[in-house]
Amino acid sequence: MGARLIHHLSECGLTVRTGSNGLIVEPRNLITDPLRQFIREHKAEIVAELLAADNVEDVVEQHLEPV
Repeated sequence: MGARLIHHLSECGLTVRTGSNGLIVEPRNLITDPLRQFIREHKAEIVAELLAADNVEDVVEQHLEPV
């Protein structure tokens, strides 16, 4: 479900990533009150999907690096 949530935010013109202080959603001027509520309600799922995507990228990079 998380990929669908991130896709929804992307369709709204937002980029989402994790940072040292949690979830980062930009640009801030595009975050409407309904989107802010949506993000709050699904924050844990969004973060989990982003972290899972990062882990997949790490695994792929390890397999592509010369041995």
